[in-house]
Amino acid sequence: MERTEETERWLTQAKRDLKAAKDSARNENYEWACFQAQQAAEKAVKALLYAYGASAWGYSVVELLEKIEKYVQYQYQKNCTEQLAN
Repeated sequence: MERTEETERWLTQAKRDLKAAKDSARNENYEWACFQAQQAAEKAVKALLYAYGASAWGYSVVELLEKIEKYVQYQYQKNCTEQLAN
């Protein structure tokens, strides 16, 4: 599976989980809403990692976000360097 397809797959599932969380909250199933919201966040972060070309292993949203930080900083620095070169 190509990286773009994998990114889209994770993002699509994140959106579905978020919809399920909203539906659960509306029905006052708050424990399920919290679980589904966490799942949505995890899958959205994994989609972003795949978009950056990184591996996306793990279940801790905090740890996954820490992985993203280095890619975002690198991209920002790269963009600034390119702008200064022009």
